[in-house]
Amino acid sequence: MFGSLKSKFSPKNSTRRASSVAQQDPKLLPGISGNTNNPFASPAPATRRPCELSSNNDAPPAYTVVPSQGYISTTYAVSEQPNGSSNKTSKNIAAARSAKKFADNDPYAFLSEFDTVFLIDDSESMAWDGCWNEAKKAIAAIAPICTLYDDDGIDIWFMNTLGKNENKAYAEKLVTAKQVEAAFKQVSPNRSTPTSKRLDDIIQPYLERLKKEGKSVKPLNIIVITDGQPSHGYEPDEVIIETAQRLRKYEARPWQLGIQFIQVGNNKAASEELRRLDDELKAHDGGKIRDIVDTTPFRGECGGKLTGDGILKAVLGGVNKRQDRKTSRDLHV
Repeated sequence: MFGSLKSKFSPKNSTRRASSVAQQDPKLLPGISGNTNNPFASPAPATRRPCELSSNNDAPPAYTVVPSQGYISTTYAVSEQPNGSSNKTSKNIAAARSAKKFADNDPYAFLSEFDTVFLIDDSESMAWDGCWNEAKKAIAAIAPICTLYDDDGIDIWFMNTLGKNENKAYAEKLVTAKQVEAAFKQVSPNRSTPTSKRLDDIIQPYLERLKKEGKSVKPLNIIVITDGQPSHGYEPDEVIIETAQRLRKYEARPWQLGIQFIQVGNNKAASEELRRLDDELKAHDGGKIRDIVDTTPFRGECGGKLTGDGILKAVLGGVNKRQDRKTSRDLHV
């Protein structure tokens, strides 16, 4: 249907197979702790523009909030007994979250409406040019935000390394950034990049639930961290187009499902391919297709880091068109 990228190197055997996060020593999975060096603790507020929901491509409505004093910081701390288990930590976090109230100026509040899934590219090419280390930095930047606002925890998928559970997710319902980082550390880059296959594994069961249960199904925010190069034959175009068509058929909310590609590395051909997914697929079906894709480079053209606005776009761009419309010059320093 669309032009494909060149094939990657042939698969090779992994040097080690990761074990499930659930099998770790609970002491390795502490709760979130305050970090005064977190540059994202006070992000810039989201740009707000007047907007009416006139089509499936429009931005979601403003989040309905409960008045409180200030917005929740991404360094929200959860206490843990020195010898406590990860189970107790999870319960403490869940209890704290249930009592949270989001203020009017909380730029991340809309995240609480979603189940968040990370799909991390662990292909061989991620070992080149510092991409794997950059992916680690990307996770360190956004995982604290996503785990804080998803009340039942986030799920982690890898392109190649699958979990032992029924749905193939590597780890499920992680409630702290430390758990996300621990899962990442157990995996090494190897083999190919089956982007379309893994997205399909995540999306198809979700769409079946949506078909049966309708608007009672919580919206889904998929964040893909990748160097941007799918293996030949695994381009995600068809999966994205079919998903957008089915969302329209089911009359789902405009923000029911979004896919955010965060590119690590600086491969220009890969950048162009991701831009095409973001900008051109929505012209399919005479422009009637939903725009469910956004892409954000982790680094700027001169190597600059994401700003507060850049982080906001990285976690919400796939489901909030106000964030999707932000230009690259606003995203990096």
